Parts: sequence; structure tokens; C-alpha cells
Amino acid sequence: MIELATVTHFLNKVGIKISGCVVKEELVRWYAGNFTERIVEYPLVFSHLPKTKAKILDVGCRYSLLPIQLASMGHQVYGIDLFDYRKRHPNFSFFKGDILKPPFKKEFFDVVIAVSTVEHIGLFLRREEG
Repeated sequence: MIELATVTHFLNKVGIKISGCVVKEELVRWYAGNFTERIVEYPLVFSHLPKTKAKILDVGCRYSLLPIQLASMGHQVYGIDLFDYRKRHPNFSFFKGDILKPPFKKEFFDVVIAVSTVEHIGLFLRREEG
């Protein structure tokens, strides 16, 4: 894996000023998109989408480009995560918050996806309790 300091040093050397936090987030996103099971999971999501445009909730979208891909396909996409999501699209709305306390009405969505997310929800619960 590429080290954060190496990337930051290179960017500074070529005159690109960018915070280490943003570099780290982009490295994680790149790694997640290229070296994880997303290569199998995303096509599975696409294959199960309704044929018509849908209202979709993406739970735990922080490092994912999936909500932007779905929005680009014409779906109305909502994302929720405990951490900020920086990507924007006219068909995408982001909510920073806890899925255990959702700000949405019941039965608002046609589709809810949680790609590699559900197993992490318990981790945050334990951290808050402990």
C-alpha cells in the first residue's frame, strides 16, 4: 500500500497543496474500489435494482462511489453515514447521522443498500458504550 507521507510529499513537490486528511480518504477510497470485494458487490447491487427509477438509501456510504453511480443512472439516492461524504450529484442527498436513528419516514425508500456496512454498526455501538 502507498504510504500517506509519500503521496503528500509528491503532491507538495509538484506544487499541489492538499491536506493529508483528504489524501488519506482518497487513498482509502481507491483501495476499497480496487482491492476489495466491491468488484463483486456492486454488480450484485446493480442486478437487483428495479427497472424503473427508484428512491434508494445507501447506508454507510463514506468511502463509496456507489451512490454517485446510482444517482448518475437517474435514481434519487440518499446516503447516510456517521462521517462526511464529499461527493456531490443533483440526484444525491447526504445525511450525516446514525442509521439507528434515521431522519426518514417509514417506507420512504424503494431500495435500501448497505454494502459491507452492517457488520460495522455494532463496532460503533461498543465504542460508545465502552
